[in-house]
Amino acid sequence: MIHRTVTARRAIARAIGCAIDTARDRARNIDPVLDRARDIHPTRDRARDIDPTLDRARDIDPATAPAGARGSARALAPVAALLAILIVAQPQALAGELLDVGSVAPSRRDQVAIAARDGDGFTGFAFGPATADRATVAFPLPGAPVDVGPVAGLRWHVQNAMAWPVTVDLALADDRGGRLAWRVGLQPGPPVTLALPLAATSPRRWGMRAGPPMPIELGGERLHVALAASGTIDPRRLVDISISVPDPDSPQTLRLGKLFVDPKRDDERAAYAAIVDARGRYVRGQWLSPRSGLASTSGTTSTSGTTSTSDPAATSAPPATAATTAPSTPGSASAPAPIVSANYANAAGWFRTERRVGSDGRPRWRLVDPNGNPFLSIGVNAVTLHQSATIVEGREFMFTALPAANDGAARFYGHHDGLAEVPATAGAQAGRGFGRGRSFDFLGANLWLEFGDAFESRWGERVAQRLLAWGFNTLGAWSDHALYDSARLPYMAIVHPQGRFARLDDGHSYWGGIADAFDPAFATAVATAIRDQVAPRRDDRLLIGWFVDNELDWGTDRGPRRFAVARATLATDGAAADGHAKRAFVAQLRERHGQVAAVAARWQRPLANWDDLLPPIASDRQPDAGRAEVAADFAAFQALHAERYYRTVAEALAAVDPHHLYLGSRFAASTPEALQACARWCDVISFNRYVPRLSDGLDLAAIAALGKPALLTEFHAGSSDRGPFWPGVLPVADESGRAPAWERMLQSVLDDPTFVGLHWFQYLDQPVTGRWLDGENGHLGLAAITDEPWQPFVDHLGTINRAAYERFVRISAPSGETSNGR
Repeated sequence: MIHRTVTARRAIARAIGCAIDTARDRARNIDPVLDRARDIHPTRDRARDIDPTLDRARDIDPATAPAGARGSARALAPVAALLAILIVAQPQALAGELLDVGSVAPSRRDQVAIAARDGDGFTGFAFGPATADRATVAFPLPGAPVDVGPVAGLRWHVQNAMAWPVTVDLALADDRGGRLAWRVGLQPGPPVTLALPLAATSPRRWGMRAGPPMPIELGGERLHVALAASGTIDPRRLVDISISVPDPDSPQTLRLGKLFVDPKRDDERAAYAAIVDARGRYVRGQWLSPRSGLASTSGTTSTSGTTSTSDPAATSAPPATAATTAPSTPGSASAPAPIVSANYANAAGWFRTERRVGSDGRPRWRLVDPNGNPFLSIGVNAVTLHQSATIVEGREFMFTALPAANDGAARFYGHHDGLAEVPATAGAQAGRGFGRGRSFDFLGANLWLEFGDAFESRWGERVAQRLLAWGFNTLGAWSDHALYDSARLPYMAIVHPQGRFARLDDGHSYWGGIADAFDPAFATAVATAIRDQVAPRRDDRLLIGWFVDNELDWGTDRGPRRFAVARATLATDGAAADGHAKRAFVAQLRERHGQVAAVAARWQRPLANWDDLLPPIASDRQPDAGRAEVAADFAAFQALHAERYYRTVAEALAAVDPHHLYLGSRFAASTPEALQACARWCDVISFNRYVPRLSDGLDLAAIAALGKPALLTEFHAGSSDRGPFWPGVLPVADESGRAPAWERMLQSVLDDPTFVGLHWFQYLDQPVTGRWLDGENGHLGLAAITDEPWQPFVDHLGTINRAAYERFVRISAPSGETSNGR
């Protein structure tokens, strides 16, 4: 229902308020009546909602009521009269229709052609081709400003008349400058009801990175809910709605019907209701086999367990301790090229790096295994049972079934706090709801249902067989420690120093600020973590090396965050107990320039003494890094900080484990200072990049000049047509695009003489409703949350990986002298 704004309502409401105040003290026996009368909202309560109040007010019998009540009833007579007037004067509940675009002239039309109204009530609009950045049509709302009342959203009948998806931007305006905007990707097909929430929102609000794919069938209706909205709007003052298509290079036809409201509907919540079944699967999605009750994507059938008939662990995969070979010709099964050497138990060496001229005549970095063989690390991150829990507390309505307390699967309930691991101020938690609370682990429950109490060891056996059969030879970061021993695969492990050391944060960090490497508590935390986690595995020859930390916030190599560490340091208090970095910065300036007057001149700010630099300097008052002198000072400090960080870690590692490689800190972004310090102290420089090829996200010449081998430690390609909703950092159109994306990047790694391996992130899909840590819910795994492999994707990976390893062996054939390496 909608209501028209009526000015008289306010005067009537004020009169009623005065009458009620006058009668209040005499009406104590009927306080509930008065309270309800006074709470009537002149614009939002419908007349029928206050009928009981009126009935009670006028049904008091003067002959039988107490004297006080009779007097109160007489006093309330004018109130009742005013209430009756209010009801009559109230804007009447109209039909749900808010706008019929076929009967209203647009208020604005920019590069949009309008067709005649069709017999089904829709009008065609051809958007573009546009000479500007978009084609737009806007409609005034009849009777504006319009008050739509307390509704969750608007609904618009629309249809994409093209044969392909069309991106559409919509905006709703009020008469006070407010604006609410949505962007949707309308799929081709029959008309849909486009649901537009009337408040800023996103899937993060519901605890997940991405929401369900649209459209959906709900209650017999084809519904497309706009799951993200930005801006603010006053729903009592609506005046205008617009729809546009960005950058149309040819006409894009949309058919528009009626815009209306339904106060009984909350389409946004409905889009998230009952979306996950008892096995942790999206109920409207495509899964792997007929037993799921959903469409099969592999053409295989499976009636027991969680594997299809093409699962190597269910057929004739080689045991995890055997050598796995690559074919001499891609796709063939002859002529071995070892992916993993047979056994390292009697080896004399450790994994190391070397730079040697290969058969192609180019000097090339490579890993060398303990038996002295060249090794290309083709790995998988997070091969683990312990990162698949999702928060269920407060979101129970999203699940069709959760175990009762007396159910055996209730053992997989837990409690997780993502905000304790990643601060609420970090970009990873921006706008996120449901960041902590009771959780449930669907992966563990699924495996327990399949294997019983021995599920952990049984799963470990299966996953080792699968990885080798799919051509992977390395367990990457965050893999279960139990697999280090049981899988008998080479592995790279990660250490995360934890402690109460100071951090440097410029307010734009994704995971939270970087450690203040000058804080003595940081060195203590590093030493403790290495003692506890590194020492027990120092003699394991399957261990390739150690990462310490992940995706630290060094800033970027250009742009406004080029000097993020220096700026974050300036914003701290050097006089405070934890102001270690600030004091180090001031000490360096003093050493570099001698006199504070020199710094004052370079930074163009008054400084009477060195102590003037210790107080916090807000970002908008910091010196201009566009000046060469300032940039040089900032870069020098960032070099000092990076040097302290990497030296602290490298020396602590070497003291405990002199055998294994220091593999760096997995750069998601970097500065020249951080890269140079990493190259001085690390054996391998590691990068996480989600780009089609190495050259699309890295300066390969600059990396080669650092004189150390490099490793791409995170990469994936995801889609939203299977499993959970988020397609990951590097999305592809659909499932069939994932294997080609991997092949393209793997060939890119082989083409570059600096890189020694590539790792896929991650083994499993993330939970449909988001992992407990940060709400990520990506279809980016080799297997689903049920541990079913994504076929035929993994079969393609096996062919690709074996062919790539064969190529690696060919180009690694020695034809020159070994140069610097470890």
